[in-house]
Amino acid sequence: MAVSAPDSIQDREVRLKNSATGQDKWLRFGIKMVKGEDDAQDGVVLSLTDITSDRRQADTLQAFFDNFPGGLVHYNSQLQLTYWNEEFERLLNMPRMFLEQRPNLKQVIRFLADRGDYGPGDPGEIAADRLERYGAGSQHAYERRTREGKVLEIRGTPLPGGGNVSSFLDITARKEM
Repeated sequence: MAVSAPDSIQDREVRLKNSATGQDKWLRFGIKMVKGEDDAQDGVVLSLTDITSDRRQADTLQAFFDNFPGGLVHYNSQLQLTYWNEEFERLLNMPRMFLEQRPNLKQVIRFLADRGDYGPGDPGEIAADRLERYGAGSQHAYERRTREGKVLEIRGTPLPGGGNVSSFLDITARKEM
């Protein structure tokens, strides 16, 4: 296969379906261009990794996220947004385009502070304070009122390998009772 722009070659994940069993197998093709002395392409190194187990775990996690009755969000060990569900997006009124950029936690907190979600005050100071409290790495649960007047119950749990999963439930009706 000829490639018009070899520098643009990236790793690829491919799903293969076993026609006899109907089961999927996922493979990651690692592609690395090799350059010679004159900086011309000499060849390509290809690695192949079976990532079926990883994909099944990711699909299972996504099913939990999609079916949870509240908002769910996951940040990896670098505190980069990796998963979220539509209810998280709706409850916090988060722009999908912003979330699709996979912002880190600091960027998400700053976005909410700039928008006034944490109340009045200097957004930079508010964001820094919230991030510092989050950085303690412990389990947390608290309630907060959104700009729209909803009361959210927020629970976060650090994960053993780093990162965090947080849930967001709209408890406005319960608070009004």
